Amino acid sequence: MEEQIKKIYEKQKNGRIRMIRNVLLIYVALICIVSIFKGNPFPHQETVLFFNVKQSGWITTDSYLLWGAVRCLI
Repeated sequence: MEEQIKKIYEKQKNGRIRMIRNVLLIYVALICIVSIFKGNPFPHQETVLFFNVKQSGWITTDSYLLWGAVRCLI
């Protein structure tokens, strides 16, 4: 009886870890898909015709996309 309880506990533990991993992978995939269309998600500097331009990423300017990705997971 005790072994069965330990086996069930281990299955639940492994299932939880697998679920968290899958959610994180889906979240990263959604960010990658949005980045294909919107560009770099993080603030960065670009050089345009000898000028350094600081670009805000879409995470700071269009944060509704990030929350939309989170909402898709829930």
